[in-house]
Amino acid sequence: MKRISIYSAIIISVGLSFIFWDFYKSYDLINNDHHYYKSSLDFSNTAKNQICVVKNAKEKISYFRLEGFTSDHQLCVRFGNQPALIPLSELEKIIYSSDGKQIHVTHRWVSDLFNDPTAWRNELTIISQNQIDDINAKNKVFCYKSHYPRGEKPNAIYLLPLNITFLLVVAILIFLILAVNDFISSTKNIVSLVSIIVASVLVAWLFSASTFSTLFYVFLVKNLLTFLLLYHLIKVVNRKTKIYDFGKREFVKFLFIAAFGFFGELLGGGLFNYIYFDFFEFGGGLMYEFGNFSNVLGWFKFWIFFAVANFMSNLTSYVMALRKEEKMFKLQKSEGTLTSSTLASIQSRINPHFLYNALNSIASLARTEPQKTEEMALQLAKFYDQCSDIRSKPMITLAEELEILKSYLKIEKIRFGDRLQVILPTDDDVLECIIPSFTLQPIVENAIKYGYSSEENVIHIRITAETNENSLTLRVYDSGPPFSANMHSGYGLSSIGKKLKVLFPERHTISFINEPEKCVEIVLNNYNKVK
Repeated sequence: MKRISIYSAIIISVGLSFIFWDFYKSYDLINNDHHYYKSSLDFSNTAKNQICVVKNAKEKISYFRLEGFTSDHQLCVRFGNQPALIPLSELEKIIYSSDGKQIHVTHRWVSDLFNDPTAWRNELTIISQNQIDDINAKNKVFCYKSHYPRGEKPNAIYLLPLNITFLLVVAILIFLILAVNDFISSTKNIVSLVSIIVASVLVAWLFSASTFSTLFYVFLVKNLLTFLLLYHLIKVVNRKTKIYDFGKREFVKFLFIAAFGFFGELLGGGLFNYIYFDFFEFGGGLMYEFGNFSNVLGWFKFWIFFAVANFMSNLTSYVMALRKEEKMFKLQKSEGTLTSSTLASIQSRINPHFLYNALNSIASLARTEPQKTEEMALQLAKFYDQCSDIRSKPMITLAEELEILKSYLKIEKIRFGDRLQVILPTDDDVLECIIPSFTLQPIVENAIKYGYSSEENVIHIRITAETNENSLTLRVYDSGPPFSANMHSGYGLSSIGKKLKVLFPERHTISFINEPEKCVEIVLNNYNKVK
């Protein structure tokens, strides 16, 4: 838990740093007002304090500021008297801001120009709609509309709780999406995929100038490609880091999402420029910087917010799982169902049964095949050495169970030779499953005893394991005659039943199946793969 606390502190600190950094940038934008949206010179969409720069065919510059409107639908403007203050190189240079709107790169010169009293004439001028049309027809017009109308600036301090609330809402949504997805279908991930599509549409709608515009569709395609790629890459990261503890695994995932977001925006910005500006809007005639470094950081904050929210969601699930296991353990302990004495008592009834059959096999070979007798005795010693290592573990991985089984099968292989043929499961995901110790060996022992096929003169045994949502199914097939209707379980099978009643009360079944193939089937319900 100490390492998890350290990783959590680092990740939360990074998230808070970006929240305060975003607050600083937004506070600077609101109070210094140095970004102005691209606008057109038209009476229908003009706003007070809007600044317009007019460049004629001879590159001569004039400019004016909108002061108000007359009752007969004319503009009341104040012309400027220092054209040299206008930086010509910046007029046609545009950029997409992190909220998806076109702005001119002003570098504060528009604000400086607005606030400079010497840059404006004292007298006012009235401009009619006809004059506006004439100016637009004969000149290049660059109008600048303030991000916030002067006198209507919001209080930047509200951005702090707003960003923190956004972070918490995203974390809750991720938690709910994953929980519902696991409940409905843990293999197909239907809810996660639907959520990616909805998020792509929502982000495109929020950050495009108008709904179902060219910009909206370009954003939508970019979001779908980015989100789906991240979704599949995270699945790969989960597989590669499954051997790590929770803290290290989630820290690696956090770093991966952050790196993916940065390079995705850096490369995606250039591609966005190429598609949107060259093909759809401006034909490459303007300078643009959607993918420049400062603007990438503007978008990058959202990726950091997502990475932090994803960690918070997974941490919540992890803590809830630990609390659930702790509660179940305390309940089982209080009811006396998971006491070491109970399991030890069951195990003590299994081990003598192993030893009895193995010694009988050794005795049957002692006179005729002394070399095989020696080999069988050594394998028996190795088998019991393995058993002693895990005797105190009520639950082990399927891989560990199969290692014990292989030692037992080597003993029986000495006895039966090539007549004994066994196939074991090999899928890595299944081998990581946790099962009660000494579950398969008694069943395989029974299969060897009753699985002989007189027609083929062999004993075919096949073991399978598969998971389905929240259950694990183990099957042991053999080639012997069908189970009889009045069959009775021996010591081994009855001991397995008692152990499952202790470890999986009301959550397991043991079935003896004849059709379509003869097998013993064990199903563990409400199964949790984690130890």
